[in-house]
Amino acid sequence: MKQVKKIAQISTLEIAETGEMKLHLCDYHLEAGRLCSAEGKKTEAAEHVHIAAELIEKTGYYRRKKELSLLFENK
Repeated sequence: MKQVKKIAQISTLEIAETGEMKLHLCDYHLEAGRLCSAEGKKTEAAEHVHIAAELIEKTGYYRRKKELSLLFENK
């Protein structure tokens, strides 16, 4: 099951990065940050949260600020 999740993550990331889908890319990094945090992978989680924060600022996707702040609290 973990391998299926990993494949889905990679596919989502590839699609979002190659197109003009920055908001989806931000959502991907928020979810990946939550997943890594739940799995105890604090360094990876922090990387995803940092990227999501940059994307939120670049795109003005402020409706995700609350989720971002919750992830920062869990670091």
